[in-house]
Amino acid sequence: MKTNIKKVQLLAPRWWNPLFWLFVVLAPVLGIIAGSVFGGLMGLLIGYESGLEASFEKMRQINAKLP
Repeated sequence: MKTNIKKVQLLAPRWWNPLFWLFVVLAPVLGIIAGSVFGGLMGLLIGYESGLEASFEKMRQINAKLP
């Protein structure tokens, strides 16, 4: 028994494929949005870490002045 199965590629680069054009248009937009969100989160984490280091340094200075 022979079956006739056609292989379909959803994102095949054809001019009439709407999924391909949706991918082409949305990939840069979503990349910029995701990069901005990720960069903002990394900035928050780095700022939090540097704030903790600064507060620990101030606590060390205060503790050094105590008898």
